[in-house]
Amino acid sequence: ISRLCISLLFAGVCWSWVLFTFERRKINYLYVFEFSQTASTTWMQCLEYSLLMFFLCCLFSVLYVRASLHKDPSADCYSSAAGFPFLAPYMMPTFLVIWISSLVFPIRHVFWKTRNAFARVFFQCMHLPFGDVRFVEFFVADWGTSMVIPCGDLLYLLCFYTAEAHSAFTNSPSGVCLDVQKKYNFPVAMIPYFWRGCQTFKMYKKTGIKAHLVNHGKYQSFLIYFVISWAYALWPCDALNVLSWIMHFVAEVYAWVWDILMDWGWIK
Repeated sequence: ISRLCISLLFAGVCWSWVLFTFERRKINYLYVFEFSQTASTTWMQCLEYSLLMFFLCCLFSVLYVRASLHKDPSADCYSSAAGFPFLAPYMMPTFLVIWISSLVFPIRHVFWKTRNAFARVFFQCMHLPFGDVRFVEFFVADWGTSMVIPCGDLLYLLCFYTAEAHSAFTNSPSGVCLDVQKKYNFPVAMIPYFWRGCQTFKMYKKTGIKAHLVNHGKYQSFLIYFVISWAYALWPCDALNVLSWIMHFVAEVYAWVWDILMDWGWIK
Protein backbone atom coordinates (compact mmCIF):
# COMPACT_ATOMS: atom_id res chain seq x y z
CA ILE A 1 0.00 0.00 0.00
CA SER A 2 2.84 2.36 0.86
CA ARG A 3 4.42 1.88 -2.57
CA LEU A 4 1.07 2.55 -4.25
CA CYS A 5 0.47 5.73 -2.22
CA ILE A 6 4.00 7.03 -2.73
CA SER A 7 3.78 6.42 -6.48
CA LEU A 8 0.54 8.43 -6.71
CA LEU A 9 1.96 11.21 -4.52
CA PHE A 10 5.07 11.37 -6.69
CA ALA A 11 2.84 11.69 -9.76
CA GLY A 12 1.09 14.64 -8.08
CA VAL A 13 4.41 16.37 -7.40
CA CYS A 14 5.51 15.73 -11.00
CA TRP A 15 2.24 17.27 -12.20
CA SER A 16 3.06 20.37 -10.15
CA TRP A 17 6.49 20.50 -11.76
CA VAL A 18 4.97 20.26 -15.24
CA LEU A 19 2.64 23.19 -14.55
CA PHE A 20 5.52 25.16 -12.99
CA THR A 21 7.72 24.56 -16.05
CA PHE A 22 4.96 25.65 -18.41
CA GLU A 23 4.36 28.79 -16.37
CA ARG A 24 8.07 29.69 -16.23
CA ARG A 25 8.36 29.30 -20.00
CA LYS A 26 5.18 31.37 -20.45
CA ILE A 27 3.30 28.49 -22.06
CA ASN A 28 -0.47 28.81 -21.77
CA TYR A 29 -1.09 25.40 -20.21
CA LEU A 30 -4.78 26.24 -19.73
CA TYR A 31 -5.03 26.29 -23.52
CA VAL A 32 -2.67 23.33 -24.09
CA PHE A 33 -4.50 21.07 -21.63
CA GLU A 34 -7.90 22.52 -22.62
CA PHE A 35 -8.64 23.48 -19.02
CA SER A 36 -11.43 25.80 -18.00
CA GLN A 37 -10.14 29.34 -17.63
CA THR A 38 -11.97 29.75 -14.31
CA ALA A 39 -11.93 26.29 -12.69
CA SER A 40 -8.30 25.23 -13.17
CA THR A 41 -5.51 24.99 -10.66
CA THR A 42 -2.05 26.53 -10.41
CA TRP A 43 1.20 24.66 -9.85
CA MET A 44 1.45 26.00 -6.28
CA GLN A 45 -2.05 24.81 -5.37
CA CYS A 46 -1.28 21.40 -6.84
CA LEU A 47 2.00 21.19 -4.92
CA GLU A 48 0.38 22.26 -1.65
CA TYR A 49 -2.33 19.61 -2.04
CA SER A 50 0.25 16.92 -2.85
CA LEU A 51 2.37 17.91 0.16
CA LEU A 52 -0.71 17.83 2.40
CA MET A 53 -1.47 14.30 1.24
CA PHE A 54 2.21 13.40 1.75
CA PHE A 55 2.00 14.67 5.34
CA LEU A 56 -1.11 12.55 5.96
CA CYS A 57 0.65 9.54 4.40
CA CYS A 58 3.60 10.01 6.79
CA LEU A 59 1.19 10.43 9.72
CA PHE A 60 -0.65 7.20 8.97
CA SER A 61 2.68 5.44 8.40
CA VAL A 62 3.77 6.47 11.90
CA LEU A 63 0.43 5.30 13.30
CA TYR A 64 0.94 1.99 11.49
CA VAL A 65 4.36 1.52 13.11
CA ARG A 66 3.00 2.61 16.48
CA ALA A 67 0.10 0.18 16.28
CA SER A 68 2.20 -2.78 15.18
CA LEU A 69 5.29 -2.20 17.33
CA HIS A 70 4.91 -1.61 21.05
CA LYS A 71 7.51 -1.57 23.79
CA ASP A 72 7.53 -4.93 25.52
CA PRO A 73 8.28 -4.39 29.25
CA SER A 74 9.61 -7.92 29.60
CA ALA A 75 12.29 -7.47 26.93
CA ASP A 76 14.54 -4.70 25.71
CA CYS A 77 13.03 -4.67 22.25
CA TYR A 78 9.90 -3.88 20.31
CA SER A 79 7.39 -6.56 19.46
CA SER A 80 3.83 -6.88 18.26
CA ALA A 81 2.87 -9.00 21.24
CA ALA A 82 1.61 -5.92 23.06
CA GLY A 83 -0.10 -2.76 21.88
CA PHE A 84 -2.72 -2.74 19.16
CA PRO A 85 -1.37 -4.84 16.28
CA PHE A 86 -4.91 -5.56 15.06
CA LEU A 87 -5.22 -1.88 14.04
CA ALA A 88 -2.05 -1.84 11.94
CA PRO A 89 -3.49 -3.33 8.72
CA TYR A 90 -6.17 -0.63 8.60
CA MET A 91 -3.93 2.45 8.82
CA MET A 92 -2.74 2.82 5.22
CA PRO A 93 -6.08 1.77 3.67
CA THR A 94 -7.71 4.47 5.81
CA PHE A 95 -5.35 7.04 4.32
CA LEU A 96 -6.10 5.76 0.82
CA VAL A 97 -9.86 6.10 1.40
CA ILE A 98 -9.40 9.62 2.81
CA TRP A 99 -7.29 10.59 -0.18
CA ILE A 100 -9.76 9.27 -2.77
CA SER A 101 -12.69 10.82 -0.89
CA SER A 102 -10.90 14.18 -0.75
CA LEU A 103 -11.10 14.45 -4.53
CA VAL A 104 -14.88 14.80 -4.44
CA PHE A 105 -15.53 15.99 -0.87
CA PRO A 106 -17.46 19.28 -1.26
CA ILE A 107 -15.37 21.65 0.89
CA ARG A 108 -14.75 24.50 -1.50
CA HIS A 109 -12.17 26.31 0.62
CA VAL A 110 -9.69 23.41 0.91
CA PHE A 111 -7.86 23.11 -2.43
CA TRP A 112 -11.20 22.82 -4.21
CA LYS A 113 -9.88 23.78 -7.66
CA THR A 114 -7.00 21.30 -7.39
CA ARG A 115 -9.18 18.45 -6.13
CA ASN A 116 -11.82 19.18 -8.72
CA ALA A 117 -9.24 19.25 -11.54
CA PHE A 118 -7.73 15.91 -10.43
CA ALA A 119 -11.16 14.29 -10.12
CA ARG A 120 -12.27 15.48 -13.56
CA VAL A 121 -9.10 14.20 -15.24
CA PHE A 122 -9.29 10.80 -13.51
CA PHE A 123 -12.97 10.40 -14.38
CA GLN A 124 -12.34 11.41 -17.98
CA CYS A 125 -9.55 8.82 -18.25
CA MET A 126 -11.57 6.07 -16.59
CA HIS A 127 -14.69 6.32 -18.75
CA LEU A 128 -12.83 6.04 -22.06
CA PRO A 129 -13.48 5.23 -24.90
CA PHE A 130 -16.59 7.36 -24.34
CA GLY A 131 -16.44 11.13 -24.48
CA ASP A 132 -13.90 13.52 -25.96
CA VAL A 133 -10.15 13.07 -25.51
CA ARG A 134 -8.34 16.22 -24.44
CA PHE A 135 -4.58 16.59 -24.34
CA VAL A 136 -4.59 16.49 -20.53
CA GLU A 137 -6.15 12.99 -20.53
CA PHE A 138 -3.70 12.00 -23.26
CA PHE A 139 -0.88 13.25 -21.03
CA VAL A 140 -2.06 11.74 -17.73
CA ALA A 141 -3.01 8.36 -19.20
CA ASP A 142 0.50 8.12 -20.66
CA TRP A 143 1.79 8.36 -17.09
CA GLY A 144 -0.53 5.49 -16.21
CA THR A 145 1.52 3.11 -18.34
CA SER A 146 4.33 3.64 -15.81
CA MET A 147 2.03 2.46 -12.99
CA VAL A 148 2.07 -1.26 -13.80
CA ILE A 149 3.67 -2.23 -10.46
CA PRO A 150 1.31 -0.03 -8.38
CA CYS A 151 -1.61 -1.64 -10.25
CA GLY A 152 -0.32 -5.02 -9.08
CA ASP A 153 -0.05 -3.62 -5.55
CA LEU A 154 -3.69 -2.52 -5.77
CA LEU A 155 -4.70 -6.04 -6.81
CA TYR A 156 -2.87 -7.52 -3.80
CA LEU A 157 -4.46 -4.85 -1.57
CA LEU A 158 -7.98 -5.77 -2.67
CA CYS A 159 -7.28 -9.46 -2.13
CA PHE A 160 -5.67 -8.86 1.27
CA TYR A 161 -8.70 -7.05 2.68
CA THR A 162 -11.37 -9.25 1.10
CA ALA A 163 -9.91 -12.73 1.58
CA GLU A 164 -10.43 -14.70 4.76
CA ALA A 165 -8.19 -13.64 7.61
CA HIS A 166 -6.32 -16.94 7.83
CA SER A 167 -5.47 -16.98 4.12
CA ALA A 168 -4.78 -13.33 3.29
CA PHE A 169 -1.37 -12.85 4.89
CA THR A 170 1.86 -13.37 3.02
CA ASN A 171 3.27 -15.90 5.49
CA SER A 172 0.15 -18.08 5.45
CA PRO A 173 0.47 -21.67 4.22
CA SER A 174 -1.99 -21.02 1.40
CA GLY A 175 -0.53 -17.70 0.21
CA VAL A 176 -3.79 -17.03 -1.58
CA CYS A 177 -3.08 -13.36 -2.33
CA LEU A 178 0.35 -14.11 -3.74
CA ASP A 179 -1.28 -16.71 -5.96
CA VAL A 180 -3.98 -14.23 -7.02
CA GLN A 181 -1.39 -11.58 -7.81
CA LYS A 182 0.68 -14.06 -9.80
CA LYS A 183 -2.27 -15.23 -11.91
CA TYR A 184 -4.18 -11.98 -12.37
CA ASN A 185 -1.49 -9.30 -12.28
CA PHE A 186 -1.32 -9.15 -16.08
CA PRO A 187 -5.00 -8.30 -16.76
CA VAL A 188 -4.76 -5.54 -14.16
CA ALA A 189 -1.53 -4.26 -15.74
CA MET A 190 -3.37 -4.14 -19.07
CA ILE A 191 -5.78 -1.43 -17.88
CA PRO A 192 -3.49 1.63 -18.42
CA TYR A 193 -2.45 0.30 -21.84
CA PHE A 194 -6.08 -0.34 -22.74
CA TRP A 195 -6.89 3.27 -21.84
CA ARG A 196 -4.03 4.54 -23.99
CA GLY A 197 -5.03 2.25 -26.84
CA CYS A 198 -8.59 3.61 -26.71
CA GLN A 199 -7.28 7.17 -26.67
CA THR A 200 -4.93 6.77 -29.62
CA PHE A 201 -7.50 4.94 -31.75
CA LYS A 202 -10.15 7.53 -30.89
CA MET A 203 -7.75 10.32 -31.87
CA TYR A 204 -7.04 8.53 -35.16
CA LYS A 205 -10.77 8.27 -35.91
CA LYS A 206 -11.23 11.92 -34.96
CA THR A 207 -8.28 13.44 -36.82
CA GLY A 208 -7.39 10.84 -39.48
CA ILE A 209 -3.68 11.31 -38.65
CA LYS A 210 -1.88 8.01 -39.22
CA ALA A 211 0.66 8.76 -36.49
CA HIS A 212 -2.07 8.09 -33.92
CA LEU A 213 -2.72 4.72 -35.55
CA VAL A 214 0.99 3.85 -35.37
CA ASN A 215 1.00 4.96 -31.74
CA HIS A 216 -2.04 2.73 -31.17
CA GLY A 217 0.00 -0.20 -32.47
CA LYS A 218 2.53 0.34 -29.68
CA TYR A 219 -0.08 -0.15 -26.98
CA GLN A 220 -1.75 -2.95 -28.92
CA SER A 221 1.55 -4.86 -28.95
CA PHE A 222 1.79 -4.56 -25.16
CA LEU A 223 -1.80 -5.75 -24.80
CA ILE A 224 -0.96 -8.85 -26.84
CA TYR A 225 2.09 -9.43 -24.64
CA PHE A 226 -0.01 -9.16 -21.47
CA VAL A 227 -2.62 -11.59 -22.83
CA ILE A 228 0.05 -14.17 -23.69
CA SER A 229 1.74 -13.70 -20.30
CA TRP A 230 -1.61 -14.10 -18.55
CA ALA A 231 -2.21 -17.33 -20.45
CA TYR A 232 1.25 -18.54 -19.38
CA ALA A 233 0.47 -17.67 -15.73
CA LEU A 234 -2.73 -19.74 -15.90
CA TRP A 235 -1.42 -22.61 -18.02
CA PRO A 236 2.40 -22.75 -17.71
CA CYS A 237 4.18 -24.34 -20.65
CA ASP A 238 7.41 -23.76 -22.56
CA ALA A 239 5.66 -22.62 -25.74
CA LEU A 240 3.75 -19.81 -24.02
CA ASN A 241 6.84 -18.82 -22.06
CA VAL A 242 8.93 -18.43 -25.22
CA LEU A 243 6.08 -16.67 -27.02
CA SER A 244 5.66 -14.19 -24.16
CA TRP A 245 9.38 -13.34 -24.19
CA ILE A 246 9.31 -12.83 -27.97
CA MET A 247 6.23 -10.60 -27.77
CA HIS A 248 7.75 -8.65 -24.89
CA PHE A 249 10.87 -8.01 -26.97
CA VAL A 250 8.78 -6.91 -29.97
CA ALA A 251 6.65 -4.56 -27.82
CA GLU A 252 9.68 -2.98 -26.13
CA VAL A 253 11.49 -2.43 -29.45
CA TYR A 254 8.31 -0.96 -30.96
CA ALA A 255 7.94 1.43 -28.01
CA TRP A 256 11.64 2.35 -28.05
CA VAL A 257 11.66 3.14 -31.77
CA TRP A 258 8.47 5.21 -31.45
CA ASP A 259 9.84 7.18 -28.50
CA ILE A 260 13.13 7.86 -30.30
CA LEU A 261 11.58 8.92 -33.59
CA MET A 262 8.42 10.72 -32.42
CA ASP A 263 8.52 11.67 -28.73
CA TRP A 264 12.17 12.72 -28.85
CA GLY A 265 11.67 14.34 -32.25
CA TRP A 266 14.58 12.75 -34.14
CA ILE A 267 12.63 12.81 -37.40
CA LYS A 268 11.44 16.39 -36.99
